Amino acid sequence: MRKAPLLVVMVLLTPVITAADLSDYLERSTTAEFQGDQIVTCATPDGVRDAVLQIVGRDGSLVVTSPVGDGESLSAGYGSLAVAGPDGSVRATQVASATDGPGPDRYSIVETIPGVYLGRSAETVVVERDGEARARMTFDAETGALLRSIVFQAGQRVYCDARMVSFDPSAPGIVTSGAEPEVVHVLESTAEFDPRALPDEVEGFVRLDQYRYDDSSVLAYYSDGFFAFTLLHSRRPVRLETSEALTRVESGNGFYERIYGPGTSLYVWESRLGGLAMFGDLPPDLQDRVLAGLPEPDQPSIFIRWWRRIFG
Repeated sequence: MRKAPLLVVMVLLTPVITAADLSDYLERSTTAEFQGDQIVTCATPDGVRDAVLQIVGRDGSLVVTSPVGDGESLSAGYGSLAVAGPDGSVRATQVASATDGPGPDRYSIVETIPGVYLGRSAETVVVERDGEARARMTFDAETGALLRSIVFQAGQRVYCDARMVSFDPSAPGIVTSGAEPEVVHVLESTAEFDPRALPDEVEGFVRLDQYRYDDSSVLAYYSDGFFAFTLLHSRRPVRLETSEALTRVESGNGFYERIYGPGTSLYVWESRLGGLAMFGDLPPDLQDRVLAGLPEPDQPSIFIRWWRRIFG
């Protein structure tokens, strides 16, 4: 099953927004030091997905924990991700290199609104792509921290609302086990790939880098300057564990398997070119447009199935 590694890679490769004025807000937010509680609520085609999170920002890293989860904490920053378990174990993934150049620039701030959030001076910006509002983001005036982010799908319907419900800018402490992260997987940049499965561009999303994932798979990173996704192409089928959250969506001569989380979506399918998986933060209408530009679900030929059964 490849679900967990896909989730890890997506967190590592958070995009940098490239519009000059917008990037100033986002760059400042990455250096903000704070601690607080956040509620994430998303209206997905498969039902509401929500989470209650405790967030700590310090030294360019973000630690996110769920008080109703299994006790794990997540630490992301500086090209690596560490997951510390309740037993003190630490798992980590690192990216060897990534594209340094800017991504595409399709977004612009169309409105700036001063105000107050959680009793603090704040500034809200409305972000558009192709003349349609896609996000409304509220930043703390003193620290630059992102206090609230509302993401819209087509028709300016709210897709996800991530909002801080408590915020403390005092020097935060990072809750970890203190153990040194053990690197369990390293992704090498500039891997060879099949451009039919991993195109240069799809629906305004540009492939910024690609990585050798394992002997049979390549992972590519795409961004339109605001939203982003990773796309995995494998010679072998990509499998997901059956769960209540999994939905099967018929399409073409096959189907997608889909799982929504709070602010994320994961699609897995079989195509004529092999197994594919897409994980990202796109709202549903952009997901549909991107998937339409990728190899469609299809059953491999009898010969290919026979070959895989023998040689893997």
